[in-house]
Amino acid sequence: MKDSIDNICFSFWNSAVLRAAIKLGIFPLLEQPISAREVSDHLKANPGFVQAFLESCAGLGLLEKEEGNFKNSQVASKFLIPDKPEYQGDYIVHITNFWYTWGNLDQLIREGRPNFTFENGFVDAGTYWTSYIKGRHNLAMAGQGAVLAEYTNLNNRRKMLDLGGGSGSYSIALCNANPNLTAVVVDLKEPLEIALSLLKQYNLQERITLCPADFHTTEFDQDYDVVLLSAVLRHISPEQCLRLLSKAYDALLPGGLLIVQEFINPEDNPKQSLRST
Repeated sequence: MKDSIDNICFSFWNSAVLRAAIKLGIFPLLEQPISAREVSDHLKANPGFVQAFLESCAGLGLLEKEEGNFKNSQVASKFLIPDKPEYQGDYIVHITNFWYTWGNLDQLIREGRPNFTFENGFVDAGTYWTSYIKGRHNLAMAGQGAVLAEYTNLNNRRKMLDLGGGSGSYSIALCNANPNLTAVVVDLKEPLEIALSLLKQYNLQERITLCPADFHTTEFDQDYDVVLLSAVLRHISPEQCLRLLSKAYDALLPGGLLIVQEFINPEDNPKQSLRST
């Protein structure tokens, strides 16, 4: 019984090791077996600390140890190498940016208020929002975008308005799955700077247009046959939701399609309910 309490108590150590390995750039170094000394030389770090750290990564199943050398495990190679399709590093950094917030959870419960990491100084606002946008892209490219494309029939659609589209991840996924589809991604300037680099990566600059604007105050053309709202409505008030849904409706041609993708809290999934709460 005590083991279950210990597992909960020490679980944050595991995420600390994972976060540090990502920020140190450990995994790109270890696609082939190398020694701890080689890693420490590359990082210009203390050899003893690096050896102990790599042992910890191996203990968590992130690395494998062979004849004194270390290399990535299959799961690390698949999900923790930047530029691989299912990379999750940005998302992991974003989640672990909340350490200070979680460390003060008792105080926040008493006060009944949320707390962003840039409000308590753990990271600055720019770092927080960059990791958030890139993390959402990680999730989209790891399968969520493909699922949206699979279950959304856009065969006869030609022009989509992606409101609050951030990095443009879902426009990228839907345009890749539907060769005749073009898209306009509307969001603030900062996330669209990330989107621009991704459009170049996927060679979609000619089919996806980036529109830096506040979707609350901007008027849109009324010639779209698809409007996408992905993870937008949960961030705004009920009154703003109604106004935005009305604007989305007005932007659609007759017979147009409105796609709303949002997080839900399934009552029959305790683990997801814990995360959502």
